[in-house]
Amino acid sequence: MGIEQIRELKRQAGVPKTPKKYSIPKKSKKKLQEEKEDRKQRAGDDTELVKWYKERQKEMGGNCAECGKPTTTKIYELAIHSICHLLAKRKTVAPSVATHSNNWIELCPDCHYKFDNSAWEDIAKWGCWPEIKERLQILYGDLADDERRHFPDIAL
Repeated sequence: MGIEQIRELKRQAGVPKTPKKYSIPKKSKKKLQEEKEDRKQRAGDDTELVKWYKERQKEMGGNCAECGKPTTTKIYELAIHSICHLLAKRKTVAPSVATHSNNWIELCPDCHYKFDNSAWEDIAKWGCWPEIKERLQILYGDLADDERRHFPDIAL
């Protein structure tokens, strides 16, 4: 190795290395594998939740139950933003009634957002509360015992 090669190596060593970029994957390999198996089992059919949304889409009236604004009922991708679960469909809240025919109300996207981010005491002041309360009472009997802790006392 000659002096020029050594100088070149020293010069390159002084240049900071570009940091390796790593991003956390949106889905783990395990989750991707589970989804692949699920799709294989369904043989291309919709999931239960998608089927549920499509059924609710057929029942939509076209107006928000709270403010009366028009909602999109024809385009599935837009309609699902107006189909508001009364009891969250998450596995940690109420999965036993996630696809129950009464676990929803039609709200415009703005009211849907407010519903998802409000306390039950505030929702009880809404104009559509009687309908929500009635649907929640129907759901109560179908809730799993360990999920009843998420049920709003104000609806009983």
